[in-house]
Amino acid sequence: MISPYFLGNGLSSWFWATGSFILLFIITLITRNLLIRWFKPSEESLAQDGFTVKKMIHTFLRHISRLFLFIFALYTGSQFLILPLSMVDFINVLVRIALFYQLGLLGNATINLLLIHAPNKAQDNALDTIMIGFSLLGKIILWTILLLLSLQNIGIHITTLLASLGVGGIAVGLALQRVMGDIISSLAIVLDKPFVPGDFIVLDTFSGTVERIGLKTTRIHSITGEELIISNTDLIQGRIHNFSKLIERRIVMSFGVTYDTPIDVLEQIPSMVKEIIEQVADTRFDRAHFKILGPYSLNYEVVFYMTTSDYLTFMNAQQTINLALMRKFETEQIEFAFPTQTLLVENPTKP
Repeated sequence: MISPYFLGNGLSSWFWATGSFILLFIITLITRNLLIRWFKPSEESLAQDGFTVKKMIHTFLRHISRLFLFIFALYTGSQFLILPLSMVDFINVLVRIALFYQLGLLGNATINLLLIHAPNKAQDNALDTIMIGFSLLGKIILWTILLLLSLQNIGIHITTLLASLGVGGIAVGLALQRVMGDIISSLAIVLDKPFVPGDFIVLDTFSGTVERIGLKTTRIHSITGEELIISNTDLIQGRIHNFSKLIERRIVMSFGVTYDTPIDVLEQIPSMVKEIIEQVADTRFDRAHFKILGPYSLNYEVVFYMTTSDYLTFMNAQQTINLALMRKFETEQIEFAFPTQTLLVENPTKP
């Protein structure tokens, strides 16, 4: 004869427990799926930047685990039964672990919404890279905390574990000090924007176009053709010349003429130079002066501006000015000075 009791519970209790478990699991699962479809954003909404309540609800609903719903239904069904204490403790531990697991999934979704899928109006790839890195760090911290809380709730003492993690954290922190410094420097670069990809910069003896700003390093395409990989900390600590921010280029040029040049010609040289520069495109004349009496030449200083930041245009203009100046001086019979030395030999007087 089959006993109407199993594990101290009658058939009716098992019927209600099983029925409530199956019914609750099916209802919650169907409700979850229907809500996901209901709050699913349209394709136009997905293409637009910015958060909406509908997007956020849809994201959180998709991160509700079926495993969590199953364990929740199992726990609810077990309330209709009188179970041994050991089994009750096991179910309670299972529910706590499932709850922390579900919190972790929702935490992941929150981090993704705030850091990875946040609107990037500037379309800054470097900012996207930094946010992905910080989202990874945030997830590691989140799951570490949830793991420790789970162990504490199931009766495992974590005091010794925390002490070990503290010592290990100090060791890891010292080992990764330079790496963390580069990561923080990358965040400073992205937020402060001393340069962005596409800018032409000069750092000490290195120069080139910024290609990519990463978590640890920045890649620069050098003017000599190779790729330079420089740590973000070195970039922050160095003095950067960003020529992409250049609006006008100020040029100072100097030349000297010989001492036998007549004074009236010396007075005309500034106007000659001004006339030459004003005929060159993309230039703005500033001044030209007879500056100093040099050891072997009469020196002039000329200042003019290039109204474009293009370096090739500047070099072409400089070449045009130099050639025109030489032609003008040749026509006016003005000689450029160059280092010379006159040696006077005096014959000794014979007695």
